[in-house]
Amino acid sequence: MVHGDWRRGLILVGNLEEAAERAARWLVGKTPIRTLRDWATSFSLWPAHLTTSCCGAEFAALYAPKYDAERLGSLPFTHPRNTNLMLIEGTLTRKM
Repeated sequence: MVHGDWRRGLILVGNLEEAAERAARWLVGKTPIRTLRDWATSFSLWPAHLTTSCCGAEFAALYAPKYDAERLGSLPFTHPRNTNLMLIEGTLTRKM
């Protein structure tokens, strides 16, 4: 349950896991997210990871045994020529 004025911030009262689950269901139900999800599940994504900052550690955990993204059809590649999705993890600058 959420209390408070949105201009001053929100106070979350109750079970955090339940609120996060409800928020995730609401977000996935929205049209742009649903369209992206349907597109992603209709193809086997072969992403290339271009790590420019510390964010690559989180994506590396995606292919670890706990989450195992390969069982969902996602295969990691290092060369952009072999991929159909390019993930830029981190900061982009003009000098790149």
